[in-house]
Amino acid sequence: MPANSRSKTTRQLRPTATLYEASSQYRRWTFDSKKLNTIRKVVNKRAVDACKDHFKEEERLRSELPEGSKSTSVKTPEAYPTAADEAQLVRHYITSMRNLLALGILSDASGGRPIPAVVETIAITYLKRFYIRTSCLEYHPRSVMPVCLFLAGKAANHVFDIDRFAAAIDKLSKQDITEMEYRVLQTLKFDLYVQRVGHALHGWYLELQQDPDKDLARIDAAYQKAKGYLATSQLSDLEFTDTMSSISLACMRLADQELVDRVILSAYPEEEELNGQGKKVATMDTTDGDNQESNQESNQEAEKPARSRNVLKSRLEHIQSTITANVAPVEVAKIKTIDKIVRAAQDPSKNKKALLYAKRIRDEEVAQAEKRARKLAKAQREMSSKDMVFGPLVGQDGPHPGAHHLGESGMGIPAESGGLMFAGEGLRDVGMAIDDSDSD
Repeated sequence: MPANSRSKTTRQLRPTATLYEASSQYRRWTFDSKKLNTIRKVVNKRAVDACKDHFKEEERLRSELPEGSKSTSVKTPEAYPTAADEAQLVRHYITSMRNLLALGILSDASGGRPIPAVVETIAITYLKRFYIRTSCLEYHPRSVMPVCLFLAGKAANHVFDIDRFAAAIDKLSKQDITEMEYRVLQTLKFDLYVQRVGHALHGWYLELQQDPDKDLARIDAAYQKAKGYLATSQLSDLEFTDTMSSISLACMRLADQELVDRVILSAYPEEEELNGQGKKVATMDTTDGDNQESNQESNQEAEKPARSRNVLKSRLEHIQSTITANVAPVEVAKIKTIDKIVRAAQDPSKNKKALLYAKRIRDEEVAQAEKRARKLAKAQREMSSKDMVFGPLVGQDGPHPGAHHLGESGMGIPAESGGLMFAGEGLRDVGMAIDDSDSD
């Protein structure tokens, strides 16, 4: 390719504002809040439409059963869950996961070692990511939650013993984990590394200690209180819409607003100060001629986020309101109602009690058998083509069936002409110990 054409096709990369924005977690798992809600509604509608079609097929299979036969077929549901209902159910199973870890019943599955908090954090992120593009109607959170926890142990280098892990959780088998594990990995796009907001919170904890008039006891108290708000933030979608540093700073500000405003926010300039320094917060002006290069630099500067105090404070207040809205637990009665609707409307093609599920398994087994038969036939054809060139293998049916063996003399294999195909003294005794008595 000529040098001039190469320069025209080269795309100039603009440096990102932060290292976090260069990560795969930001690029793949950060959404606008409206877009995130839209994705969930689309996923929910797709699953509901598929379930309706599958229940029609289930009714057809039930009608074809002979009269008087007992059927374990599931019935067509009267209602289907909404996207908001599914989000509430996932939130409930996040709490269930925490309770499961708090009870300590998985300590035996981890060899008696204490389970680090990072396992819980990663498992929660896996569970929430899974249900961004998957509906509870396809896979119930009750079956996905343990798998996310098991995978989080691997990611955090705290591997659980799968047999003990399955035995510790009620109504869970080893097969349930192995069958679902790869599906979860596919949905997560194999992104097992999670940048944790707890690290950012510790960074702000160290930053507060740089204050000349620091009060260590007050900072420690705010840090411990902020950890509780951090746990509450994991019940929301904040990790998909905001940066780790913003969430952690909002948690610290909820714990001690006066301290954060005095030490952290005061370090950021006001909007007027930012403009007074000659920086363009937002501009869309265009120029021609010799000023084109300078205009490109100003536009790149405008694309960077405005680091003013007012903008940061407004963002922190929004995050704080989201966290406080998730402090109150969801009503148990409401969760039970949603769970009942989800279980009744579960996709029959994935419900082991449904006739459609049994039909799907049979079809898959037939497809696998046909695939194996095609591979075997192909191997036999290839073997026949080799026989046409090199002749039959020794031991197979040929011109002398059953004659492919060493004669009494051990001198070789009989040939069609009456001689030996392979000859040589001691052919039958190759590898045997030498007897000195035969040397004379």
